Amino acid sequence: MLLVRQVEGPARIAIGRQATYQATVFNQSNPAAADLARINWQVNLEGREIRRPLAVGAIFKLDIAPDWLGKALTIMPFANTPTAAVAVTTQVEAAQQPPPPQPETPAFQVATRYDSEQARCYARVNLGEEFYVGSRVPYQGRIGLSNIYLNSGPRYDPSAHEAAEGHWAFMIYPTALCESEGYYNRLNTYDRAAFTFGLLQWAAHTANANFVLLFRQLLTLPDAAGYFPDLTLRNGHIQQRRDTGWLDLEGGGDDLPRLTAYLNPDPNTLTPRVQQVSAKFVNWSNSSRAARARQDSFAFASYQANMADYAQRYDLDGREDLICLVVADIRHQGRATHSAIQSALAAADPLAALLAIGAESYAERIATLQAAMSDLVSQGKLGRLRYASAANSFVAPDPPSHRG
Repeated sequence: MLLVRQVEGPARIAIGRQATYQATVFNQSNPAAADLARINWQVNLEGREIRRPLAVGAIFKLDIAPDWLGKALTIMPFANTPTAAVAVTTQVEAAQQPPPPQPETPAFQVATRYDSEQARCYARVNLGEEFYVGSRVPYQGRIGLSNIYLNSGPRYDPSAHEAAEGHWAFMIYPTALCESEGYYNRLNTYDRAAFTFGLLQWAAHTANANFVLLFRQLLTLPDAAGYFPDLTLRNGHIQQRRDTGWLDLEGGGDDLPRLTAYLNPDPNTLTPRVQQVSAKFVNWSNSSRAARARQDSFAFASYQANMADYAQRYDLDGREDLICLVVADIRHQGRATHSAIQSALAAADPLAALLAIGAESYAERIATLQAAMSDLVSQGKLGRLRYASAANSFVAPDPPSHRG
């Protein structure tokens, strides 16, 4: 069953306006459209239920009545039973005169330079120091950028998140090393996803998942208008300002041709557009602590939601954290079928069987994964807890009983 894990909506709104709420994180990584369409919503006013529209979908719009002035609304999306753990509280305020127009955030000036001899792209932002963006990479008939040799900029440090995230801070770390060596600025534009970015290399070609959800969150930052002055978040979607109005870049079905075309308009060449977009994301992740924090929070939320889904699919309740970690890594990379994972979990040594999956084709990745896991085990950070499905968390195993 599809479950809603997170919802977004306004903290304050004026009477006479229409509020838009969206369920954004689920217990499944890529929920079916039919399941999303069955999402229900409950509206409470000062703790009392006043509306319960059913089968509304992932986006819910609510007209704000005048008699709600000064009161608090609680909005809860649900598949089975509403819960205050997945809710948005909106304070209803009096309508106000629009403020005088403020000057728009000036767009950052991003200039790129392609060195054909080195096959490398460089950039400057606002006439600052030039930095390396990525190298030209041909791949299966496509041409794109990759910065796997950048090896500079901020990196994810699991110990810095242990106090807030606990065991999850270390669970994501081995996969982050495999995907990006822990760098927030890592990207590639050469494969079928058109644009892949960030700590866990989120791909831009899937709807309501991965990079798209991260980009929505990044666009709420104050400096987003500097990097992408033509984009905004409207009705929960990434939209582009055009002379004829707003264009929803997320429209068009299960994939996202408009958004991928915006990021990387021609997968067969290094267009100025993809070089500039890549430079913006590299600079943004390097220079903005808030942008990196968005990656962190998104990584934890999506990993936890995925783990709850994997636990149901593969019966991971009570399994060691290392086994859960390798299952999550296999699914994140997509290097095995469901049946291969299930067979490995049924083996006498499930951890060894899981690590053997894809060993011929992905030997380097699996070696990186194993080395990171071994290091964390030696530090006492992994290898000591088991997954508890009911709480979607990792807990200490029950001590063995002793009978006299």
